[in-house]
Amino acid sequence: MTVHTIAMKAQTGPPDPALAVHYAHIAELAATAAHDGGSTVGGGCDDQFEFEFALDLLLDGFETLRRQGWTSERKA
Repeated sequence: MTVHTIAMKAQTGPPDPALAVHYAHIAELAATAAHDGGSTVGGGCDDQFEFEFALDLLLDGFETLRRQGWTSERKA
């Protein structure tokens, strides 16, 4: 089963039980994960904090690269 097929199944309904057998540890993590009650994924985690934390990490990394002179331009 491809990643695309797995993603499409997740968007269209409950996951294939065979995936839980094949990926038991991931299925266990997914079953115990919880999110904010107001979020689209449920209650338990602080989605806003997690988003801001990840965004801060990314922005700090980009700033570090910028200070080091990194560029996305291809060098000939």
